[in-house]
Amino acid sequence: ALTAMVEAMAEALGFLDLSDGESSKTTEGTPMDIGRIIMTHPWLLGGMLAVGGAALEGVGLICQKKAQYQLMGDNLCAEDPKPSWRQVLQCPIWWAGLVLYLLYGPVNMMAMKYAPETTGMPLTSV
Repeated sequence: ALTAMVEAMAEALGFLDLSDGESSKTTEGTPMDIGRIIMTHPWLLGGMLAVGGAALEGVGLICQKKAQYQLMGDNLCAEDPKPSWRQVLQCPIWWAGLVLYLLYGPVNMMAMKYAPETTGMPLTSV
């Protein structure tokens, strides 16, 4: 069912020509190569990189916030002491979040190389 849906989308977008009645088989008899479709249409690769970069940014911020809440414990009132920078810097979840957040920049730059900004920027907001 998923293959049929991908075939229908690929045919509708003009990536695949099934007018001769064949299924998802190429002339060699192998299944449709989605990687080939992505690599022959750079704007599609750029869009996928834009969505992936946005996901990296979001997960990175969530990890940093999770580390902060783990360090604070039940101290969520305004007058409770906040964790020190030393405690935050010793937390591996915070570092993982920082690395994921910083990976957004290079991935987004690669996305802008393959796709126009009018395609990539709206996809980073998902």
